[in-house]
Amino acid sequence: MGEITDALRRARVEREAAQQAPPAEAAARGALRPASAPGQAPMPATDPEPAQEPVAISRQLVGGWQARAVHIGRPHAAAERFRHLAVRVRRELEARRGRLLLVASALRQEGKTVTSCNLALALASMASERRIALIDLDLRRPSVASALLVRPAVGIEHVLRGEATLGSARIPTELPTLDLYLASGPVRQAHELLAGATFRQVLAELSERYAVVVADTPPVLLVPDVPLIAPHVDGIMVVARASRTAISNFRDMLGLLPREKLLGGFLNEVRASLHATEYGYYLGKDAAEDDEDESERDR
Repeated sequence: MGEITDALRRARVEREAAQQAPPAEAAARGALRPASAPGQAPMPATDPEPAQEPVAISRQLVGGWQARAVHIGRPHAAAERFRHLAVRVRRELEARRGRLLLVASALRQEGKTVTSCNLALALASMASERRIALIDLDLRRPSVASALLVRPAVGIEHVLRGEATLGSARIPTELPTLDLYLASGPVRQAHELLAGATFRQVLAELSERYAVVVADTPPVLLVPDVPLIAPHVDGIMVVARASRTAISNFRDMLGLLPREKLLGGFLNEVRASLHATEYGYYLGKDAAEDDEDESERDR
């Protein structure tokens, strides 16, 4: 996978060059949007109307449990890697004074939804207030709800159509630091909603309410949705899958994304390294055994 690493390295060089542009030029591109209170986390999310009923995210090893690896009870090396990722993502967003993170992949089955869910769970595990939101913007084929085994009564698509308020779509979880905004069903003409003024208002409101908003998105190369979303976020993390993601597809994806917003990449399904043995020693034998069979992929 050295070619993907090289592609990310070139993208990082271009991003750093873009970030050295004059402030006025950077602001015109929307690369950096300052938080409402620099250096301070937003207050916990509150709404004048009740949100949906709080839900418990399943800890069962069923279905797409890999998307809930961070939430599974016993220590797991995969969970620790997502927590490492969360630390780096949070640091990058703080450096940019940004809050909105888009998680993208070139095609399906590359681990994008698994990464989005676990990253949000890992960030929530490190927060002391209700500061993290996970939103499913893959409106054509939403999968976050099924991955977390949650059934939303009001979907984010209803908010974007003007049929519901953002507060009514909020799903509190038993984790006091994590809220969900999920899609309740597929939207055929999703690009029409993502190009509207309501969508921009929703992102702005989420940015005011939360320290970090993690957005799961559709595959970049299949539909135009991600290029519509990208100008309105603060950072983009790309996901690839070892032995599956073609370098040509990866490069094509990077060509459709604003380089100045690229935070980096995350590679799924890498074979367990020697570190897994060390995790097993430190966390217990079961953690190492689980890691050997680890499989991180989209539903």
